[in-house]
Amino acid sequence: MGETIVTNLKENAPDTVKFIEYDSAMKDGMKERETYGGIVISKDFSNQIASLQSEAASPTDLELYVNEGVNTNVATSMENVLKQITRQISSNVSAQMLASK
Repeated sequence: MGETIVTNLKENAPDTVKFIEYDSAMKDGMKERETYGGIVISKDFSNQIASLQSEAASPTDLELYVNEGVNTNVATSMENVLKQITRQISSNVSAQMLASK
């Protein structure tokens, strides 16, 4: 499910959005003010989602990063965009879980 979400995000993202593996590239980009924000989807995301349908549910792990070092308006806009993407992910996960029942 995690891979499906990433694929959907990549297909629907504007050209200005870059997808990178989480490593020092995002942190370096934020330090250099080349990266305004990011979402990190844990490698266990699919397993975490699957566990929600069991008694041993574990919380899902999405990390949001906003570069507070850039213009305040840009940081606020980025925070809003990341929250919107998070809501979209949540909606997609809910729909997939309901469809699998």
